[in-house]
Amino acid sequence: MWKHLAAGLALALVPLHAATADSQSACPTPKQVRWVAKLPHGLGEVSGLAASARRPGVAWMIRDSGNPASLYALRLRNGKPWVREIKVQGARNQDWEDLAYTVGADGRARLLIVESTQSGRAPFIYEVIEPDPDGKGQVWLHRRYRYRYPGPPQNTEASFMYDGTLVLVTKTAPSRLYRFPPLRAGVVNRGRLVGQLQGGNRLSIARPSSDRGLLVASDHETVTTYRGGGQVQHFTATAPADRRTVAAGDNIEAGDFFPHGTCQVLLVSESRNVYRLTP
Repeated sequence: MWKHLAAGLALALVPLHAATADSQSACPTPKQVRWVAKLPHGLGEVSGLAASARRPGVAWMIRDSGNPASLYALRLRNGKPWVREIKVQGARNQDWEDLAYTVGADGRARLLIVESTQSGRAPFIYEVIEPDPDGKGQVWLHRRYRYRYPGPPQNTEASFMYDGTLVLVTKTAPSRLYRFPPLRAGVVNRGRLVGQLQGGNRLSIARPSSDRGLLVASDHETVTTYRGGGQVQHFTATAPADRRTVAAGDNIEAGDFFPHGTCQVLLVSESRNVYRLTP
């Protein structure tokens, strides 16, 4: 296991400089992985992670079904994870599988918590205004949205925002991207097929870099990297740029570029292991 390579890790951040919409990402392909630490006891089954753009150094986590309807603010201090729970009042954790980060037209940051279709009932996307990680221990649900795919239900464990709209990634072989129009309450929001990721099977993570030119995707053990050119469908048009096993025998379920705006990817497994993937 990679944790034998390093018990603590301090890496210089690789800043992500803005690129034009038609360019490749400024980020080199991430190829080196190191074990960072374990999350505290009682924080197993993390299923989603999203880095905060408004609160530098903070990432938000959720946990899978059977766990509280809560957000968990994560910071790394001296190589050690510090976590604080914030309960989401008015929401139910039926099968929370991922969350995406976005900023609304009102300027407030939001977290979109994606519920999978595995529960057997119509799934929801829960919208929460980003709370203060050091404030109250609870936040109220802002809105919830019904959604569905064309055709039969699809298991979903990965999502990301692209140009202000939500993209869901099916846990199929190969995984497919579905893009949703701006979400509306009171209707069933329906996704449109973008395409399928070549070599990306049964994905549990999919995250683009801040300049949208690089997509890092992962199943439970293997990371596959795609390069695009300013449109989300470009990720589905070419073969992967890189593919490597990063956590053999573990169960990677959550990850994002962290801190926001850098080229480093933080990965978290259900068994509480935290890894850092770097160029």
